[in-house]
Amino acid sequence: AVAVVPPDWEAVERRAVVVGVDGSDEARAAIRVGVDEAARSGRPLELVHAWVVPTSWNSAYVEYLGDVALMEEMRRDVLDEAVEFARSLGGAPSGRLERGSAAAVLAEYSDTASVVVVGSHTAGGMARFLLGSVSHDLLLSAAGPVIVVSDVG
Repeated sequence: AVAVVPPDWEAVERRAVVVGVDGSDEARAAIRVGVDEAARSGRPLELVHAWVVPTSWNSAYVEYLGDVALMEEMRRDVLDEAVEFARSLGGAPSGRLERGSAAAVLAEYSDTASVVVVGSHTAGGMARFLLGSVSHDLLLSAAGPVIVVSDVG
C-alpha cells in the first residue's frame, strides 16, 4: 500500500475512514486496510460503492427505469457483500451507495474523511502503468490523504 497526502492538506476535524469498494479482490484488500486503519485511529469506517448508469443504454423510458432499478439492486448487493466482509474482519462499517463516477465520488468524500482507501486494478494503457484509473484519478483530485492498495496476494 502507498499513502499520498496532498501538500496543502490540513489535519482539521476529519471523521471516517472511507473505503471505495467494487466487489473485486483489490477492493477486499482495501477493506482489510480500512478496517485496520479505523481500529487504529478509532474512527468510523464507511464503505462507499459508486456507480453510473451506462451511457450506452438507449431504451424506452419505462424499460429504462426498470433497468436502472435492477442495476441499483445489483450494486446494493455488491455493497452489502463488502459490509459483511468488513464485519467478518472485526470492523463495524456503514455502507453508502452513491451515483457518480467512483473517482469523483471518493474525491468528494476526501474533503472530510481522515483517509480514503482504494484498491488498484493496475489495468489500462501506459497512462495507467502503475495504477488503475480510479486510483489514478482520485490521486489527482483528492483533498485529503489517500491509501492505494495494490498487493492482493
